[in-house]
Amino acid sequence: AASMASMGASAETFRLSMANNQMKKALEEGDMEAFERAAACKLQSTWRIKLAQRKRGEMLAKKAEAEAKKAEAEEKAAYARKLAAEESQRMTLHPALGDILDGEQRELDLQRHRLRHGLGLHGRGWGNGDNAEAAREVTELRRMLDDTRRQLQVARAGGH
Repeated sequence: AASMASMGASAETFRLSMANNQMKKALEEGDMEAFERAAACKLQSTWRIKLAQRKRGEMLAKKAEAEAKKAEAEEKAAYARKLAAEESQRMTLHPALGDILDGEQRELDLQRHRLRHGLGLHGRGWGNGDNAEAAREVTELRRMLDDTRRQLQVARAGGH
């Protein structure tokens, strides 16, 4: 459509220059009728050229608008795909993460139980060992509890 418009415009430009020449010639010859006819042709050509330019401008604006809408739609689609991919990745991570958290929680509960009931790491009572070893086991147990608690917090916070 743009090429048709420009073809029409160039034909019109040719008519315009012809009308200009006819006006000049009519003036030289003093032919008022011919001058009026040429002036009317010039006016029409000028009007048609302006119209063609306006149509071309409108067409270009519409084309630009359509391209902008298409780009926006593509951007939205790409963003939606990214979100969907992230979500499915989260979903695949989730069940495994849940199992790990449950395991850690059970471990934490077991260690708490041992501490509370005065049992060492391996469930032995402390009365039958020397006190230094018992103290080491308690320290180790507390450290493990703290580590596990920290890991749980990190995991619950989403690994940050």
